[in-house]
Amino acid sequence: MWKVFLRRLCIVALLFLLSVLLLGCASASAQERMYEITESELTLLEENLSELSNVNDGQREKLWNLQEMLKASETRLEASEKNSRMLSVKLDWLSKELTEQTSSLENANRLLQEYEEEERRTKGALSGKGI
Repeated sequence: MWKVFLRRLCIVALLFLLSVLLLGCASASAQERMYEITESELTLLEENLSELSNVNDGQREKLWNLQEMLKASETRLEASEKNSRMLSVKLDWLSKELTEQTSSLENANRLLQEYEEEERRTKGALSGKGI
């Protein structure tokens, strides 16, 4: 299908170039020349023009759809980036909280060990007195 379309497009392009050249030559000369084309050639040109117009309309519609898809993708990307920034802030906050809680637990563990050591010494001292 594309080969046929490209072939027809080439024919139309060549006919267009030919007509431009002929118009250029005609305007350059003092007397305007007349050219004749057959009805079948005219019909072929009209069919090619109609087909090109249809293809152009289809391409316009595809372009519009792609632009809409791009807008939707950009919107989703912006939302994802915003969500990512929020999660990054939350992660930083949670990391800080974890560090503080770890430090607090380590401090509580150290104090508990000191208390246990003090209890052992106190019990050892009491049992040494024979109470």
